[in-house]
Amino acid sequence: TLPDEIFVIGNKFVNDKKKYCPSLPVSVAPAFRFFEIKKIKRDFKTISNTILLILPISIHESKEIINIGLKLSVLIDNKYSLYIKQHPTYTTEKFYKIFPEVKTSKIQILEKDFYSLLSNTNLLISSSSSVCFEASLIGVKVAIIGSRNGFTFNPLSSINELKNWKVCYSEFEVLELLQNPEVPLDIDTEEYLSSVKSSYLLEC
Repeated sequence: TLPDEIFVIGNKFVNDKKKYCPSLPVSVAPAFRFFEIKKIKRDFKTISNTILLILPISIHESKEIINIGLKLSVLIDNKYSLYIKQHPTYTTEKFYKIFPEVKTSKIQILEKDFYSLLSNTNLLISSSSSVCFEASLIGVKVAIIGSRNGFTFNPLSSINELKNWKVCYSEFEVLELLQNPEVPLDIDTEEYLSSVKSSYLLEC
């Protein structure tokens, strides 16, 4: 069953959707979900030694991310600050009940707004989350933790222009990505995230 028309958030995603059905109408619609990321101006001169662990809703995937984060914290010692953002479906109290090992680790719960910290972040660690796309688009290095016993959902697999991410299966692979030099991106974000135009507002 196919819809009459598919809308994507940027021109870069049109051909990917038409790959297996060229006659399918695919149009571009404003990326409401990503308004915050479009406001961020990343300055590579002010990047701090910050690592963000962003957890998906899956407890199994979250455990894999946390395990690698804990091992990574030992390898980097005190050179970096590690923050973790639990999925909004879990309160901090419930989170610590599921993952008690975090409470006694060097990883801190992220209290401030995620986007306010993202602009100066060195590395983001996550999986199967749209934040991987958001972070990579503004130049943050992204480690997508691959599943050891199932399918790895990679939200960046079809975006060839973004080279600052890697699927990692161990803390050593994450460390290698972390130590890679910063490379400023030269891409047009409007091609990936369409802005709201007055015509859209009138139609709404």
